[in-house]
Amino acid sequence: MLEIVVKSVIFLLLLALGGYFFVYFRKRGWLFPVGKGTFRSSDLQIQERLPIGGRHYIAIIHCDGQRFLVGISPNSITSIGELKSENITQSPVTATSPTRENDPPGQSPILERS
Repeated sequence: MLEIVVKSVIFLLLLALGGYFFVYFRKRGWLFPVGKGTFRSSDLQIQERLPIGGRHYIAIIHCDGQRFLVGISPNSITSIGELKSENITQSPVTATSPTRENDPPGQSPILERS
């Protein structure tokens, strides 16, 4: 009877130790390393999103140190271009509809930085 208890305790300790090392190696990326063509969830982020009408958006996506401007609709995602670091400012983007000299009122929505 004592032998069964000792074996059970040893088994549970080994199981706990194995779980600890699994979590330890997993957190450091040693167990399942991120290779070419795979991403961690922290590698891809939507930094800003601006609605442009209906269910359509313009978004800034940050991936692997680069920023991309994309158009998003219910059926597709379209790359508009890469944002270079010299074009990036810290001010937020807002949608406004100012009138310009040659445009009829309310006909020219313009994105401006505020």
